[in-house]
Amino acid sequence: MVNEGPCRYKGRSRQFREEFGVATAASCFLTVADEIGTGRDTSVDVRWHGRGGQGVVVLSQIAGYAAFLAGKEVQVFPEFGVERRGAPLRAFLRVASQPIRIRSAVERPHVIIVLDPMLLAQEETWSGTDEKTVVLFNTRGGKWTLPKKRDRVFAVDATAVALRNRLGTATTPIVNTAMAGAFARVTGLITMEHLARAIEKYSPSRPDDNVKAAREAFEETAPWE
Repeated sequence: MVNEGPCRYKGRSRQFREEFGVATAASCFLTVADEIGTGRDTSVDVRWHGRGGQGVVVLSQIAGYAAFLAGKEVQVFPEFGVERRGAPLRAFLRVASQPIRIRSAVERPHVIIVLDPMLLAQEETWSGTDEKTVVLFNTRGGKWTLPKKRDRVFAVDATAVALRNRLGTATTPIVNTAMAGAFARVTGLITMEHLARAIEKYSPSRPDDNVKAAREAFEETAPWE
């Protein structure tokens, strides 16, 4: 259940929402458009944190293509280097209404998405963030204490969603499409319609199951307390 906290941001940054054409989020659900001051930024900068084998790069491509389908300017790229299974990995996404000139990694993200909650303990995950940074992470529950205080934190059990939809294996579930649905819910930057088309492009082997996982995660994402 969504608590009352996000409701106090309802209606803010209307000009920004109109400029970016962001989707309408569920009632009282905080979106990135609410977080970013109107006229202060030229793009929404997103940083993805996961491990090799979790589909982090594909996840960033799915989200980026969904934003592209919505008519936005998009920049997507992984962190350069060798991807080793299980090793920490980052990918980056920028979404804007105008051409994106910058070509560097996302150092000061508006949003961070963490696929493996163990990465919450790493200093690199929090690099360049502040109290206003939106945080979304995958968790199976439990008492997670965030090392940094952040006002807007959201969570989803993407692992359970992946297991229900038989994505990956019991020991290595693939959570990327579930996290894509959670990203759509939290940011409001992409619609489920565009997300479904992006998933069909980048996860062609089992598109129906992956779209279903995204829809389930969209509904199950909630503020973390």
